Amino acid sequence: MANLAYGLKPLEDWNRPEDATNGKVTEYTGNKGFAYNIWPCTYTLDLKGSEKVKFIRFLLWDGLGRGNIRDNRRYQYILKSSTDGHNWFELFTTSNEGTNGWQVFKINKYIDARFVRLDAISNSSNGEFHIVEFEVHNEKPPIIRTEIRTSISIKTNTIQKASEDKEILELKHTKTNIWTWIKRLAILIGIIASGIIINKELIISDNTQIKCEYSYIENLTKENLKDDNSKIESVFYFQGEEIKNLWRGQIRFINSSNKTILGEGINKNIMNDSICFEVSNGFHMIDKDLISSDFTHYLNINDNYISIHFSQWRKGEILEYYLYFTTDSMRFDPESFLSEFKKRQLEEGNIIFLINDKSKQKKTIDKILPTNLVYISNVLILLILLLIFVGQIIGVLYIIRDYNKWLKWLKNNRLEYVKFIKTKNLGYTESKISQIIKNPNTLSSKDWEGFIGEKFPKLNLNVRISNIIEFLVAMAIMIIVIFLTLLQATEVILTTISL
Repeated sequence: MANLAYGLKPLEDWNRPEDATNGKVTEYTGNKGFAYNIWPCTYTLDLKGSEKVKFIRFLLWDGLGRGNIRDNRRYQYILKSSTDGHNWFELFTTSNEGTNGWQVFKINKYIDARFVRLDAISNSSNGEFHIVEFEVHNEKPPIIRTEIRTSISIKTNTIQKASEDKEILELKHTKTNIWTWIKRLAILIGIIASGIIINKELIISDNTQIKCEYSYIENLTKENLKDDNSKIESVFYFQGEEIKNLWRGQIRFINSSNKTILGEGINKNIMNDSICFEVSNGFHMIDKDLISSDFTHYLNINDNYISIHFSQWRKGEILEYYLYFTTDSMRFDPESFLSEFKKRQLEEGNIIFLINDKSKQKKTIDKILPTNLVYISNVLILLILLLIFVGQIIGVLYIIRDYNKWLKWLKNNRLEYVKFIKTKNLGYTESKISQIIKNPNTLSSKDWEGFIGEKFPKLNLNVRISNIIEFLVAMAIMIIVIFLTLLQATEVILTTISL
């Protein structure tokens, strides 16, 4: 009563192949105790010589390894044998419903076989085919003390040579709930988006940051500019004295961190009583003019420094001033105007300096058009983006519907369709026949005559979704486009609100 398959490994590359021929049939769980591979695939055992085979039985994963409730998944397969590895004989083909658990095949006499093959076609639960145990016997094996899912007696005079139906294996599909894959994609995108938000909102918020931005700098005494050919001269006085090389700069101080900066009290997070900025050598501060302020403060200027006194400076609050200063030379570099005080001022964080010289910025359409027209154009752009978004959602729903149609048709008609095409004389070349088998939508209405199953459904989208990978790629691209569209729409909304 030898198990001819014991300890053998398949000729193909399977994961954990030793688990399928080790004789253990009661300790398998959801993650161990079985060999598996991505279907469609084949599982071929070489018995190392011609044997008289009386019994073949194998256990397809059913969830009963430790006495649990039987799983409702269904596997589809074709069982074959061969004496030379080239000419194959079909012993059994599952129905469209599929099966799981123990599959037992008793041969009334025996068959001569050196190779036994299982063509693994599908698994209704996921993309893997799972074999717990595979046995080949030359005598009657011990009785299995469990429920037999499939028990077939095979008469040797009914065994026919198997056709090379590679197309059956190439018709890849999955019964996995399509919404499960969508949720997985949504979760993945959510994780990426959450990572971006966490990086911006949480990691940065651990540190205090003040942004010092020059948004406008102009020379008020134009006669000091060598390239100015104007004959108009302007003279400025400050406290009764004439000023030469007078400049005006528009500067903004922004709390760009995600925490409140406290300038007073026992919980203050600045090192001194104020935030100070040094005025570089060659610059002389003479006056200031408040433009706007989001919080109570006092800004003090001296010849060579600026200090800001405040109690609380909340996240995103802005302080904006015109600063008037003179220079010793005709020209100057704005980057060297202000610098952070030499001593550390923030307990955790830093001060950054940006130059945003409006005089050097390119004029964009929103700067040229009147505010009302900019508002109208932004609203129109938003409506267009929303229409694109709705169109993308409709496209996703069509893909889901058509893909489910494809799956349903494959489940109920796949094997019958392949046999129908193989037996019907269509007058096409072999390559054309192969193409029709892989793509049923290319078969003409006339050629469908005589097919006893359901005709291939009409798909509204002219796409060939022949396997789950193509579908997932299409879905991923669609969701990414939708995500980018929403980002663009958000930017337009914020721009419109700020007008």
